[in-house]
Amino acid sequence: MKRLRALDAALLAVLGPLWLLCVGLHVRQVVRGAVVWLPVYVRPGAGPGAPPTLVGFWTDAEAPATELAPGDRLLRVGPADLAGAGRVAFLVAAYAAAAATPAPVVLAERDGRRFEAALPLRPARFPWRTVPVTIGFGAMGLLALWRGGGRRAARCFGVGALAYSFHWSILFGASPAATRLGLATFLGGAALFMPLLLRAALLIPERRAPSGRLVTLGPWVLALFAPAVASAAIGFPASGELGFRLSLVLNLAFLAGLAFTVARNYRHADAAGRRQLKWVLYGVSIGALPALVTAGVGALRPDLWWSYEFALLATALIPVCMAVAILRYHYLDIDRVISATAVYSLLSIFLLAALFTVVPFASRHASRAADLDPQTTQAALSVLVAALVVPARRWLLPRFERLFHRERLALEDGLGRLRAELAAVRDVGELLALAGRRLTELLRLDRCALYARGEASFAPLFVHGTGLPPALPADGSLPGLLAEAEGPVDSAQCRRWLQRRLLRGVEGAAVESLGASVLLPLRRGGEVDAILALGDKGSGDVFTRSDLALLDALADRLSLELQRFDEAALRRAEREKQEVLGSYVPAAVSEQLARGAAPQPGEREVTVLFVDIRGYTSLSERSRVEEVFRTVNAYTQQVSGIVRDHGGAVVEFHGDGLMAVFGAPSELAEKERAALAAGLEMVGRVAALAMTRADGEPISLQVGVGIATGPAFVGDIQAVDRRIWSVIGNTSNLAARLQALSRDLDASVVIDAATHERAGAALVGAFRAWPATEVRGRSEPLDVFALPRDSALEAAA
Repeated sequence: MKRLRALDAALLAVLGPLWLLCVGLHVRQVVRGAVVWLPVYVRPGAGPGAPPTLVGFWTDAEAPATELAPGDRLLRVGPADLAGAGRVAFLVAAYAAAAATPAPVVLAERDGRRFEAALPLRPARFPWRTVPVTIGFGAMGLLALWRGGGRRAARCFGVGALAYSFHWSILFGASPAATRLGLATFLGGAALFMPLLLRAALLIPERRAPSGRLVTLGPWVLALFAPAVASAAIGFPASGELGFRLSLVLNLAFLAGLAFTVARNYRHADAAGRRQLKWVLYGVSIGALPALVTAGVGALRPDLWWSYEFALLATALIPVCMAVAILRYHYLDIDRVISATAVYSLLSIFLLAALFTVVPFASRHASRAADLDPQTTQAALSVLVAALVVPARRWLLPRFERLFHRERLALEDGLGRLRAELAAVRDVGELLALAGRRLTELLRLDRCALYARGEASFAPLFVHGTGLPPALPADGSLPGLLAEAEGPVDSAQCRRWLQRRLLRGVEGAAVESLGASVLLPLRRGGEVDAILALGDKGSGDVFTRSDLALLDALADRLSLELQRFDEAALRRAEREKQEVLGSYVPAAVSEQLARGAAPQPGEREVTVLFVDIRGYTSLSERSRVEEVFRTVNAYTQQVSGIVRDHGGAVVEFHGDGLMAVFGAPSELAEKERAALAAGLEMVGRVAALAMTRADGEPISLQVGVGIATGPAFVGDIQAVDRRIWSVIGNTSNLAARLQALSRDLDASVVIDAATHERAGAALVGAFRAWPATEVRGRSEPLDVFALPRDSALEAAA
C-alpha cells in the first residue's frame, strides 16, 4: 500500500503543477480571444536549409481565404525565417505570428516568383466551452489520485482524466515555448486518455474486473488516436484525410468499448458494484443528453444552434460522476437521482417540444378566434404549459420509482407495516425482538444485534447471524456519541471515531469487532436506552441516505414505544435473554483455569481465522433436519480438531461458521504459519468428508477461510450475568471480512498482507496477489492474497 500511495504522490507532484500551468495558459488564451487553429499541412524542405513546402489544407475546413496553393515554398512567416524549418518549427513560428498580428503574412515562392499571402487561420468556435471541460476533468483527475487510496481504477481514471484535460488545454500562440508545450500535451493527452479511461471502466468494480493480458494491454490499441490526431492536425505521420477518418473510427471504437465494458461489468457485478456503474452511466447520460436534445432543437430551429454549443458544457459532469463512482459511490442514493433526472428530462423534452410546436400553432388559432395579440396569446399558453410541469412531476415520479426501484419501495412499505405492528406489542422484549426480526427479513441482513442498557453494560437482547456479540460498556463513550448524533451512524462515522480515539480500549475493540454497517440509537428521555446494530444487506448493496432516513424514522417510533415500558421491564427482558444466549468457555481457556492460571486480558498481536461452509443455506433447504445436524457435527469435529492440533483456540461457533485464534490465550511461535496451515488443512479435510443423505445422494462440502494478523483485545467481555472470553477488535473483524471476500474472489483461502509476509514461502507460493482490493467495511483498499479454488486441494496436500 505504501508503494502504491508513493506512486500517487509522485503523479500528483508532477502532473498537478503541469496541469495548473496548462489550464492557466489556456484560460488566458480564451479570455484574450486568441484560440485559433492553423488548418494547413507542410513538409520539410528537400535539403539542409531548404524552406518547408505547403502540402494542402485541412480536409474538413472551408476553402481558406488565401492565395497560397499546394506546392508553394514558404520562406518566411511574419518576421521568422523558415529556412530549414520542419513541421514543428513552422507551427511555432506561424502561431507566434498569429499572436502578434490579427492578419499574419507569409512570404511564399511559386515557380521562382515570390509573393506575400495571408496566413489562413481558423478561429475556434465557442472556445469558452473548453474551459469547464478542462477544469472539470483535470480537477476530478487530481482528486482521484489524491483520494484513491492506491486503487488501480482511481489511478487510471485520474491520469486519464488529466490526459483529456491536457488534450483540450489549447496553448498554441501563447508563446513559442507554450506552443511547443501545447503540442506535447495535445498529442500526449491523445495517446493516454482513451486507453486509461477505458481501463478505469474495466476496473469498476475492481473485485469483479476481468483479468488477463488481453484485458490489460488491449485498451492501449486506442493510443493510435495520437498519431491519428497528429496526422489530422499537422499531416504527419499519415495524410490529413486518413488522420481524420482514423480519428473518427477510434472515437467510435472507444465509445463502443465503454458501452460493452459497462454492460459486461454490470451483468457480473454485485449490488454495490452496480451502484458504481450506475454513477458512470448517469454521468455519461447527463453529459451527452443535453447535447443530443439541443442538436435536435438546432436542426428544427437553426437560429437556436447556440444552445447546442452551450449544452456541451454538461460534458464537464461526466468526470464528476466517474469520480463519485470510484471514490464515494454511496454518497447519494443514485437510484433516486436517476429517477428524478429521468422524470425531469422527460418533462423538459415535453416542454421544449410543446413550446416550439404546439404552443405556436395553438396561439395562432386562439388569437384569430379571440382577436387577441399573437404574442400575448403565445406567452399565456407558454406559461400554462410550464405550469403543468409541477403536477406532472408529482404524478410521474412515484410511478417511475415503482416501475424501476421495487426493492426500495418494498422496504418503505415493510417499515411502514412494522411501525403499525409495534403499537400492538405489550412486552418490551417482544417489541425489540420484533424490530430485529423484521429488519433482518426486510434487509436480509447477514447479522443483526439489538442491545438494551443493563446496570453495567449494553447487552444483546436480539441476535441474528452470529454468536453472542460483545457487550458494550454502559459508562463508555459510545452512548454519549450516539446521543449527540443526529440520526443513524454509518460505519464511516464509526471509523472516524476510532481514528480520533474517541472510542478506546475494550469499547473500541468491541465496536470494531461488531462489524456493523449502521448503528441505530433508540432514545428514552434524551438518553440512549437501546442500540440496534445492523450488518450488511443480503443484496450486498450499501445503506443509502434514503435507507438511513427510513431507519431514522423507525428509531423515532421505537423510542416512543419504549416509553410505554418502565425500566424494570427492560432489565427483566435483558436478563431472560442472556440466559438463552449463554456461551461455552473455550477449551484453551478452561485448561488454563484448571491449572489455576486465569487468562490475562489485554491487547496483544494474534492471528485470527474464520471458516464458513459454502452453500450452507441451500444444504439446509434440501436436507432433512437430522442430516443437517449430522453434517454440521462432522464438520465442526474436523475443523475444531485441526485448530487444536495446530495450537489454536476455538473462540466460538455460530451455525456453520467458526472463529479461532492463534497466539492466545497462550503465546504461540509462528502463529501465522500455524493458522495458515490449519486453514489449508481445513479446505482439504472438509472436502474429503464422505457423507450421504438418506436417499444415498452424496453431500459435498466446501469451505471459505479468512485469516488476518494484528492487534486485538483478548480477554473477558462482561455480559449481564457472566464473563465471556473472546477476541475482539479490528483484526477479528478483518478476518471475517476476508472470509466473506473469498466468495467474490472464487478462492478457498484469503489472507492479509501481514499473514502472507510471515507465513513462509512454502505455504503461500500458490496464492495470488490482489493489490488495493476493496474490503467491505474498510475505509481504504487493502493488499490481500487469495488461494484460487482450483489450487486449494493441491496446496492443502
